[in-house]
Amino acid sequence: MKLNSETIISAEAGKQDIVVKKVLDAPRELVFKAYTDLELYTKWYGPREATITIDKFEPVNGGVWRYIYHNQRGNEYTFYGVYHKVVKDEIIINTFEFEGPGSFVTLQTTIFEELPNNKTSLTAKSLFESVELRDSEVKYGMNGITDTYERLEEVLKNLKK
Repeated sequence: MKLNSETIISAEAGKQDIVVKKVLDAPRELVFKAYTDLELYTKWYGPREATITIDKFEPVNGGVWRYIYHNQRGNEYTFYGVYHKVVKDEIIINTFEFEGPGSFVTLQTTIFEELPNNKTSLTAKSLFESVELRDSEVKYGMNGITDTYERLEEVLKNLKK
């Protein structure tokens, strides 16, 4: 699945992961900052239709995070996890879990690679507990990904001004 000329989502049949590859027109340090600075993070993470309330946000080794999404229909969804590895400008590895019935854990690895001309290659991999859970996410849960990456591009563009 291709979102635009620079975003590719891969979900190979029979595998437990989803991989998103994106080239961003911003230096690696700025992209990493957008992932680890609370003020910036709340401006781009999640679908446009939702607002996010941050309960915890500690993007350091062993840190925890927890946020609540509020959609336009008045529903709330809570997600949380632990940062297992954070290396400045290089990699973030964390868990991602929905707080509620039917919850499962994914392991997320985000790699920030410096490219020529102040661009960044971003690779975000989500590893699911099973192929079935991954397939369910592909079928029902990918709606906010387009918005999320478009919003990230907008935030980065404004930071570069």
